[in-house]
Amino acid sequence: MPQENQTTFLPLGEPLPLIREACECRNCGTEIGVEDDAISHRGELHCADCVCTCEACEETTLADELEMVQICDNTRRQQQTVCPTCRWECADCGNEFTGDSYHNAGEEAICHHCSSNYTCCDGCEGTFHTDFVRSNNNGTFCESCYEEEVDDENGPLFSHNYKPTAKFLEAVRDVITPKLYMGWELEIDRLHAIGVRRVVEIKKANLPPQVYCKEDGSLNHGFEVVSHPGTLAYWNNEFDWSWCKRLTDVGFRSYDTMTCGLHIHVSKSFLTDVEQYKLLLFFRDNREFAIRLSRRAGQKRDPNDSNELSNMESYCRIDRDVSKSRLLRSVRTRKASRYTAINLQNQHTIEFRLFRGTLNPDSVKRNLHLVYMLCHYVKACSYDKASMTTKAFLHFCRYNGAKLLGSKEAHKALYEWIKIAVKRQVAADGGY
Repeated sequence: MPQENQTTFLPLGEPLPLIREACECRNCGTEIGVEDDAISHRGELHCADCVCTCEACEETTLADELEMVQICDNTRRQQQTVCPTCRWECADCGNEFTGDSYHNAGEEAICHHCSSNYTCCDGCEGTFHTDFVRSNNNGTFCESCYEEEVDDENGPLFSHNYKPTAKFLEAVRDVITPKLYMGWELEIDRLHAIGVRRVVEIKKANLPPQVYCKEDGSLNHGFEVVSHPGTLAYWNNEFDWSWCKRLTDVGFRSYDTMTCGLHIHVSKSFLTDVEQYKLLLFFRDNREFAIRLSRRAGQKRDPNDSNELSNMESYCRIDRDVSKSRLLRSVRTRKASRYTAINLQNQHTIEFRLFRGTLNPDSVKRNLHLVYMLCHYVKACSYDKASMTTKAFLHFCRYNGAKLLGSKEAHKALYEWIKIAVKRQVAADGGY
């Protein structure tokens, strides 16, 4: 029995006893009469219609946050109404599951069926997909451990999973704080194959030390040029982009291909979870705008494919129908598919995957400028409907672009490009 003057509390989710005065549901605003049940959820009163039970965890939550989804239990699919935190997506097959019966593969959740596609590195004992490991007489190793096992300096390309220790590049007069570091992955390709020795020669003669090259299975006869992270001032003022012209002189292309993309990574620590959510929401609500800026329309592997966005939907899709709760869940859990325009699966970076590849340095820098402005915009704006519009973003660029980009010329070029992008499909503009 509680002592006199001691307050007692009901468990969360339990109906409150009858109250003397009517109150208002904090979710829908409906009046709750003295004879109606008022349910306590997160310290606030709600009507019975606004609070439901998740079929997975059996916890009460707001009905607006529940979703009816197809859940796979490795043998069959079934519909369940679940809250965002109970559902997770296998990073390999893309099927959705509930509960904690998943395997950890580094930072990714893998279902039981797909776990057979993964193996343990004999060096660091981490778990990796079998496509990204190498074996020798001493065992099976991830790329990093394999490089320690085997002298691979004469090899032409690192594997796609290779991740060296990052070198953070800054300009001499880089005074902007906090610093947003940006790196990029540029896919380049050729019409015809060349020998391994020739690839080594091209790497040594043409590429600066701030980049390295990796294999890419999506390309025909090319590879991926990857940079270390750097500030925008470094890419604008100090990086030598002349290698782009030298690669085009020996037959490499990026824009004029059906295979190549440009992926830009930014420091995840620069944006809070809420700001990352606003970034996803902006792209969801402005899908056509993003498609035009990507310049990927018409890029498709099969020339007979009638879908002008087939490549984009395969490698960097933008789903306009995804719910807000699912966007928020993808920020919190990092368990959404990596093949989206904004990939949050990486531990330290946010990856913008939407751009078409280009060996035109001005086009690469313009895409860097766009991403830079988007990151600063979501830090400054709210996530109300008016802020999630291209008009609001254009207004922000107009009055803040010159200061943030550090160049009136860069600001003018970016602003005019964005204005054209919202009016019509961007045409090829000097890319190779």
